[in-house]
Amino acid sequence: MVVKVKCPKCEKPLSLKARQVNSLFRCRFCSHLFVPVHDPGVPCPRCGSVIVAPSGEVMPRVTCLSCGLVLRKRRRTRTWFVAVIAVAAVAFFAVLIAAHLVTTPSRYRMLRNQTWAKNAVRMVAEAQEVYDKRHGEYGTLDELHSEGLISLRVASATSPQTARNGYYLTLEVEYGDTWTIEAKPAEEGVTGTASYYADSSGMSIIMDGPIEPQK
Repeated sequence: MVVKVKCPKCEKPLSLKARQVNSLFRCRFCSHLFVPVHDPGVPCPRCGSVIVAPSGEVMPRVTCLSCGLVLRKRRRTRTWFVAVIAVAAVAFFAVLIAAHLVTTPSRYRMLRNQTWAKNAVRMVAEAQEVYDKRHGEYGTLDELHSEGLISLRVASATSPQTARNGYYLTLEVEYGDTWTIEAKPAEEGVTGTASYYADSSGMSIIMDGPIEPQK
């Protein structure tokens, strides 16, 4: 392989054999003695010749001795700065994701619990209509469940200790003629924020506050 360099004294182009690199060499133009440093360099994109910087010199650009094309050397990227920015970005997004994971599940659970409570109240209201047609009076949660009109989960959620999906139900039947049902969160603000009410005169839903049946 032929390596082309410049004499550091007269700057004349010289063609050296591979074995002459890294050894004492005399310029045939000015007789200057120097040691050509082996630098594999890069191939010239125009002529394909190997471009090597002159011995002992650090140049911002290198000229191909075969065709004269000037190539600028790439500056070193500040890898430490890029690494610091990358780590900071990853840490920032990790904090955002962690905050999202902490708040989102609790909010999602409350919305899911409230949907269950609202559906449970509606289920009891519809079951009371069917039970009244069958027996001529309204029934308790156990009686509605025994008729297959409501599920066991709804029938058993009668206190904060036995709450289902964070809600418990209170059904009151007076003389079999009227009924009222309330759905409340077992832990206010934790399992839910809304309360639901329904009665034999028509369903009324009151959210985010004490249950007050509408007249």
